[in-house]
Amino acid sequence: MHALLLTAALLPLLLQIEEQPARTEAEHAAESAAPVLTKAPELIHFVDAEYPEAAKAEGVEGEVVLTLTLDETGRVTDVAVTRPLHPLLDAAAVAAARQLRFTPAEVNGKPAPVQIEFRYVFTFRPPEPPPGTDEAKAPAEATLQGEVLVRGRRDPIEGAIVRSGEAVAETDAEGRFELRLPEGRHPIEVRAPGFEPFRTHEVVTPGTRTEVRYYLLRSGKSPFEIVVRGEREKKEVSRVVLQREELTKVPGTFGDPLRVLENLPGMQRAPFIGGQLLVRGASPEDSGVYFDGVEIPILYHFGGLTSVVNPEFLEEIDFQPGGFGARYGRATAGIVEVESRRHSGKLARGSLKVDLADTSLFFRYPITDDLSVAAAGRRSYVDLFLPLVIGLTSGGGSGGSGLVTLAPQYGDYQVKVDYDGLPDHALSLFLFGSNDTFEILTTGAARQRAFGFDLRIGFHRLTLTDTWKISDALTARTLGFIGLTTQGAAGGEVGGGFDFDFSFDRYEAGFRHDLEYRYDENTVFRAGLDLYGLQGLAVARVPIDGDLLAFPTPLSPAPPPQDLDIEGGGSGLAFYAETTFKPRPNLTVTPGLRSELYVFNTYLHPTFDPRLALRWTVRDGTTLKAAAGHYHQAPSIFQVNELTGNPRLGPEAANHWILGIEQQITELIDLDVQAFYNARFDLAVPSNEAHIEDGRAVAERFANEGIGRAYGIELLLRHALTEDFFGWIAYTLMRSEVNDGGPGDPWILTDYDQTHILTVVGSYRLGGGFEAGARFRLVTGNPYTPVVGATHDLDADTWRPIRGAVHSARLPTFHQLDLRIEYTHVFDLGTLSFFLDLLNAYNQPNVEDFQYDYRYRAQEPFNGLPLFPVLGMRGAF
Repeated sequence: MHALLLTAALLPLLLQIEEQPARTEAEHAAESAAPVLTKAPELIHFVDAEYPEAAKAEGVEGEVVLTLTLDETGRVTDVAVTRPLHPLLDAAAVAAARQLRFTPAEVNGKPAPVQIEFRYVFTFRPPEPPPGTDEAKAPAEATLQGEVLVRGRRDPIEGAIVRSGEAVAETDAEGRFELRLPEGRHPIEVRAPGFEPFRTHEVVTPGTRTEVRYYLLRSGKSPFEIVVRGEREKKEVSRVVLQREELTKVPGTFGDPLRVLENLPGMQRAPFIGGQLLVRGASPEDSGVYFDGVEIPILYHFGGLTSVVNPEFLEEIDFQPGGFGARYGRATAGIVEVESRRHSGKLARGSLKVDLADTSLFFRYPITDDLSVAAAGRRSYVDLFLPLVIGLTSGGGSGGSGLVTLAPQYGDYQVKVDYDGLPDHALSLFLFGSNDTFEILTTGAARQRAFGFDLRIGFHRLTLTDTWKISDALTARTLGFIGLTTQGAAGGEVGGGFDFDFSFDRYEAGFRHDLEYRYDENTVFRAGLDLYGLQGLAVARVPIDGDLLAFPTPLSPAPPPQDLDIEGGGSGLAFYAETTFKPRPNLTVTPGLRSELYVFNTYLHPTFDPRLALRWTVRDGTTLKAAAGHYHQAPSIFQVNELTGNPRLGPEAANHWILGIEQQITELIDLDVQAFYNARFDLAVPSNEAHIEDGRAVAERFANEGIGRAYGIELLLRHALTEDFFGWIAYTLMRSEVNDGGPGDPWILTDYDQTHILTVVGSYRLGGGFEAGARFRLVTGNPYTPVVGATHDLDADTWRPIRGAVHSARLPTFHQLDLRIEYTHVFDLGTLSFFLDLLNAYNQPNVEDFQYDYRYRAQEPFNGLPLFPVLGMRGAF
């Protein structure tokens, strides 16, 4: 009789993207049942199962599969037979398993109860024949050796069972095994948890070694054989976590994990023109997007078709629409934090994705066991295909008033070097960047209204990171970076009397040092230093009177274009500290404080931001949560510049209040409801005031007198990922308003107010390698200020619009259906997938803005993306 222990690693928590052997299939549990297993249990006391004589007499042999429940000390507390063989053998296996002892499993560094799969293999061996008889002569034997790998990934499978008759072997950490077999042809069977059984025949010859390589295909069931009985430690109140399958299979995202964020509560629909992050009614500049702790200006490329980072470089995505902790500041709305993947392992990796939107390439090569290099690049060609699509869907564009739409052009790159050769240190050098531009496309009569528009943005970052595990309890992370961000816009309209050209280069540098100390299983301390500085140079040609910057402002009926050079900078020095502790087993408290000194020109602005988060588990499946915090961010460089702004301007501020409840409705369905109120104050708003400086009046231009507020309710009803299905319904009801702060000034809607935001997502595995899904979105149109008439300026020979009340009209309601179908074939050495994303399946002309003729009598809509089929393929090895 032979006994074998089979275990597999748990899927790490949050948004773990890498397709590693134990991470490419998501668990069946919801987020709250997906902790991080930091140490697997090890067998320290083995008891062999007795082979009952009655079973021997019947010639029964095979394996009994058990599920063992281990407590925090590693003691077996329960044994369940999950795959019976024979009543007598089942009972023998259970009796022996109850006497096994293991080292304690650890979850997030703490002992925790777990479940593991354990199997006893019963093999009947007849009595040895008497010496000297013919039966006693040993047959000639041969050696069958080889390795067992994941089909399509080539990763070794540890703990696989290789069997041929009575001969049984278990693969090691490298997937290697060895069997001694008699001469001849033998049936071979290979089994491993989470994989389809593999069967073949091999012919072995005495005195030789036969080398083989077997590839196992992952089954549709979860490969994870350890189930942690516990809950991941949570400290955040307003956070959303999804499984990897949910990230890569959502329709309309092209398999891009970062694009899934736009389908979650708290995220608003961004305009087609840009890749902004719009959170709870706030402006894009009020939220922060961090990649490896470094802020980047945009998360998505123009058009929103894809993110600015290749998915192969994504390890973890953390979205907090409000109430975030003290580690981050310089934002008054929400935070998206993306962590890059450390590329380790001995195998070269690569992937190629080609579709009608863009082409991307990724390659990773291990130079040594401790040093690896990974690189990726992407280039779009939507601007080449979109005119054809518009021509087909608009009947060639020959009739009607015509169509105006915007075509994005984008690209990005990433190069990363990972080094693990220093004890307890992990070093990374990372260079990444992105570039985006827009082009206007017109059809029909719209071509006669000649106008041009150019919008561009790009960024480049170079980071050096060292993660130092000082001890089991203390970890330090040090980061330094330099960067360049470029932005620009230009436009003009025939007969409109409007012409401008603007460019802005921003040079940035920063340094972070973060410490985390785990005092015990209930208490964690975090603290850090965060430095940031920038220097910007803007060159503009705009229609502005040269005396406009003086005080008082003169009247000018037709300001000519003026050339402006604007230079300025700023910096911030922040310290933060926070702790997470449990005064009671069902109550988690996280207080924190962030203190930052903002420096604009020669003016210093100290800030102090206390923050607090609470989580109270009322009963199993029900958690109440609350958060409150104070937040600051710097005004723009133009608002504090001496030429165009107010050097005395201080930081803008906000207070967040959040209340919520999490309810596990069934094993697979959970509900998260949050109510929020964000109060913004000290907002930089235009000012007509002046102050006396050196005996002369100086225009204030901007003052910290604005206030704002956003409030609403968010709901997320989610069906957890199973073997065949996942999906969710996200709904937001909200209102976002601002007030310039003057006496009697009214509250007006912000540019990004969207009353209702509904998103429905679902994906179903059809079998045979096929999967299909759909996404539907319904969003209230953004507010805009209508044009109610026009006057003819004879002096300037141009028409000037008469506008109605600010934000008194709304764009039409946005609604769109996206469909996706995908087929994946797994080869021994790689995978090949074909997919079709059908964006805007019923070709809804969603209006993003309006374009007027030179007399402001006729208007044409700027439409978003029309029906756009994206057929593509992806190969990976």
